[in-house]
Amino acid sequence: MAAKYHVGRVPQVSDDVRSLSVIARVIGRLEDFVGALRSAFETLNHRPSDWGDPLRKTARAGGMVYRGIRDPLVVHFALYEREKEVMVLKLLPLPHSFLDTESK
Repeated sequence: MAAKYHVGRVPQVSDDVRSLSVIARVIGRLEDFVGALRSAFETLNHRPSDWGDPLRKTARAGGMVYRGIRDPLVVHFALYEREKEVMVLKLLPLPHSFLDTESK
């Protein structure tokens, strides 16, 4: 199925993926992490407006920042519906998930 939205990311997201994948690998849950990441990006490619909680309007006109959860991840993204664009802003561990080293 072809993507309906163009999905980009800010440079920090690559660092987020690397650091979270290290945690997942160390605890033997890399496959779970990769599966959640793929699922999240699949949703962003095809139906981002159906996922997440709106947080605020973007500085750029016509956009909204959302927070979506795909256990064990929290994904912050901006959606520009008219342009069919998504920009991933931040990738965080879901609190109390296997990636959350702060709550252990």
